[in-house]
Amino acid sequence: MKISESFLLKLLVFSLTLTFFGILPGSQELNAASKKKKPKKVEQPVEIVAEPQVEVLSSENSATKLVVPKKRNTYFSKINESIVDGIENGSPSSVMQALNSLKKTEGEVTENEKVLAYVGTEIMNICWPSVNFSGDLPEIENQTPYTGALDFVRRGFFDSSTGNVDFLSSILPCLVLVSGDPLSETDMTQVGAAFEKAQEYRTDSVLMDYLSGLYYRRKGDFEKASVFFEKLYVQNSGIYEIAKGYAEIKYSLKDYDSAFQISSMLLSKNPSSLDLLRLNARIAFALKNYDMAEEFVGRGLQQMPNNLEFLLFRAKILVEKNDYIHAVSLLDMYARQNDTNAEYLLLRTRVQLDWSKNISLATETIEKALTLYPENQEALLLAARIASITDAPVAGKYADELVAGILEKNPDNVTAQIYALNALEKREMWQNAYEISKKLSVSENVSSDVVSKHVEICLQLGKTGEALEFSQKAYEQNPQDEMIVQSYILAQIAGGNKNQSLVLINSLLENSTPKMKSYLYYRRSFLQATEAACLSDLRSSLISNPRNSDALFRLYEIYYGKDDYKKAQYYLKQVVALNPNDSTFRKLNESLTKLLQ
Repeated sequence: MKISESFLLKLLVFSLTLTFFGILPGSQELNAASKKKKPKKVEQPVEIVAEPQVEVLSSENSATKLVVPKKRNTYFSKINESIVDGIENGSPSSVMQALNSLKKTEGEVTENEKVLAYVGTEIMNICWPSVNFSGDLPEIENQTPYTGALDFVRRGFFDSSTGNVDFLSSILPCLVLVSGDPLSETDMTQVGAAFEKAQEYRTDSVLMDYLSGLYYRRKGDFEKASVFFEKLYVQNSGIYEIAKGYAEIKYSLKDYDSAFQISSMLLSKNPSSLDLLRLNARIAFALKNYDMAEEFVGRGLQQMPNNLEFLLFRAKILVEKNDYIHAVSLLDMYARQNDTNAEYLLLRTRVQLDWSKNISLATETIEKALTLYPENQEALLLAARIASITDAPVAGKYADELVAGILEKNPDNVTAQIYALNALEKREMWQNAYEISKKLSVSENVSSDVVSKHVEICLQLGKTGEALEFSQKAYEQNPQDEMIVQSYILAQIAGGNKNQSLVLINSLLENSTPKMKSYLYYRRSFLQATEAACLSDLRSSLISNPRNSDALFRLYEIYYGKDDYKKAQYYLKQVVALNPNDSTFRKLNESLTKLLQ
């Protein structure tokens, strides 16, 4: 049928009218001509997709920006968020609660739920073995970065292939810190990087704090480790691993009282724990409570009579108690199993040096220790002690050379400085000795031995004014200290204050100890006007203390100067007998013997 033009015109007008009033479908797009057609929405995959972070200004301080991560699609996105949060938190209670919630899930357990249960179970097994927990590892069909990381941890390695795509994939490889296995420098660097990545996802995690504490402890930064463990202990003091770790950190920081308070509390709940008996013994030893330390070690030996570690520790305690007879017996027992252990060699050297007085054998033992452990600081210090006594090299080095490496790393090590000072003084390297004694003299609580050495070195260098000023100040602070009094008298005499020195000496003679009287008579002999008066004072000195090497040597000098070599040697031989390790006296005696032949 043919349609007229007038009908088509009327139909077009009618359609435009309906469109104008929004009656036809799609009329909104036609009305808003400026708007473009919306693109079709594309569903995001379930894979992990990084979302931008939102910066929110703090209400308290508008200049502070809080970075709040937006929600991310992760491997565990379809699991209840509170369950995932419980596993990520990592505390025993939160993990067990999350695992129980996973068991209650209705319907078939999905693969990602199995993986999450696997992760939670391994966190409990690895980090919190003391907690009463029973849970079997679910069977996983396909390997994931999470299960793979835990497999690496079990083998003692750090897994760097997880991708760090979420909190768990970043933190799980760091569980390798829980084991006592050593980690390479590369692994430690990767652990640090993993921590930084994990913190981008969350920071309020017990697991994160625990591993951070272990990380800094491994690095030797006990102050930082203490920050994490203190926070954990305040909130979770009932967890064995946290309390024990905190006690160990306190021990490393030399806060022995706090360490013992925590460790003894743990031991009361776990009386047969060898780890706690060992820790308590170490802390008691550090507190110099050797009887208590021996008690803890004894309890350990009751359980394991052949435990070499406890056996050697008991020998160490007995050496400190000067019970050398029993200590030697234990060292002999230990040596049958291991005669190259560093601690054993150090203890054996000390026994030979302090009890047997066999310096030759002690030197041989410590040289063996240095061959096996050339960087061992205790061995170096003990070798330096022998070298400073004998004025002879040990392992080819004098005392100052032995401790040079120690002082380079720790310039304030007082023991090392003292040994170096003794060596330099005996070799008459006065300027080098002065640099050390000057540093020691300005420290707090200066010992009388340091005062004596600094005064003598100053006098050798012609620094009489400094010696007098320093000794006078020390004398005013400690007028009862005999060594300081002696240094003050020496400086007074060297400064030409003869009358003042005589007045001080005479005022002290009546109420002094025999040893001090011997020194006073010896010093007064230098102030006498006649040889007869000088010899009289030296004889009085030896009556008060027959072992006064200085008075004996002074008599040797007087008779040697008078060419009375027999009398000179009589006194010199006594000096050598009192100082058998002093090479200077031995050489003088050898020369005098040749002169008399």
